[in-house]
Amino acid sequence: MVHLGWIADAKAHKTKKDSGLFGGLFGKKTKDEPTPGVTPTAKRKGIVLFNTDGANSDETATECLLQEMQDKGYCVYLLFLAFKNQGANFKFISRMADKFDNCGLCVIIDLKKFIEKTDEELNEELVTQELVDWLKK
Repeated sequence: MVHLGWIADAKAHKTKKDSGLFGGLFGKKTKDEPTPGVTPTAKRKGIVLFNTDGANSDETATECLLQEMQDKGYCVYLLFLAFKNQGANFKFISRMADKFDNCGLCVIIDLKKFIEKTDEELNEELVTQELVDWLKK
């Protein structure tokens, strides 16, 4: 069984194991065993690529959520991909990327050029030192 994401309940990390032929004959039930390679306390990290045009009508709620994520130690890194069209403004997400360790910002000025980049060029632009440091924590 493969688990993706975060599982709050430790029981979710169990698999059923048959009690065998004799156990079945004598009324033994199946028993829970830990899923190989998965521990309830294991922290998994995730990266969310968040596409945005910079428009935000709920700055206070967003900042509170980002603060809560940092305070509770959520292992999620938010990389804001900001598309610049006709003078787009990224003041808010730029401030959030500066304020929180688990937030980054990549401003994309020319989408056509961006999608034509090689994998190496994309890695250079998206995998910043801040992201690498966050992954090492």
